Amino acid sequence: MQLYLQNDATSATEDFPIIASDGGLFNAPINSSNVYISMGERYEIVIDFAEYANQNLTLKNSLNWGDVPQYAQTDSVMRFVVGNTVSDWTNNQLPANLKQQHFPPARSTIDHSFKFDHIGQNWTINGQAFDDLQSRVLARPPQGTVETWELSYASGPGFHPVHIHLVQFQVISRTGGRGEVEPYESAGIKDVVLVAPGEVVTVTATYGPWNGLYMVSSEHEK
Repeated sequence: MQLYLQNDATSATEDFPIIASDGGLFNAPINSSNVYISMGERYEIVIDFAEYANQNLTLKNSLNWGDVPQYAQTDSVMRFVVGNTVSDWTNNQLPANLKQQHFPPARSTIDHSFKFDHIGQNWTINGQAFDDLQSRVLARPPQGTVETWELSYASGPGFHPVHIHLVQFQVISRTGGRGEVEPYESAGIKDVVLVAPGEVVTVTATYGPWNGLYMVSSEHEK
């Protein structure tokens, strides 16, 4: 979904601060007029209703799902009916500084590329299905190393929110599709990133401190 906040009386789009994503608080709030969010992703926003007394605000979704009947009427998500009295103004100011982020060290090379494909009846990564026990381990990062991975949507319907288990990563770049990383995507560390049809997204993570197998999964949307 691409969520935005509309003033019902004026139809104006209202900006809001985004303060956190999958991995917690940002260094500082990021103001935005909308936020892209897919299955599994988490963003935290703050809405100050003080200037909207006796008004209605509606959280809306601008992405068009076409002819998929299950998603009819998903343009309107939630309505806020604002009253005209305030019982407590405590802690009403949003801090300018929230948390010191610790991003993985920058890298200049791609360590692994993973293509998400729809082949026959199966979704695959680099041509491998999950039930292929002999071939489904696609990377072996040494414990504690930093790697940059390239995630690409090669074929198939819908969208792919890609989740790398047990680690948190920084979103570095996006080509194709929207063609850019949104400011709130890169402001914090994440464990889910949206990869839309035709997009290639790069992420950097530190693989540790745990030994063993790490799962990469895609929550397919269609």
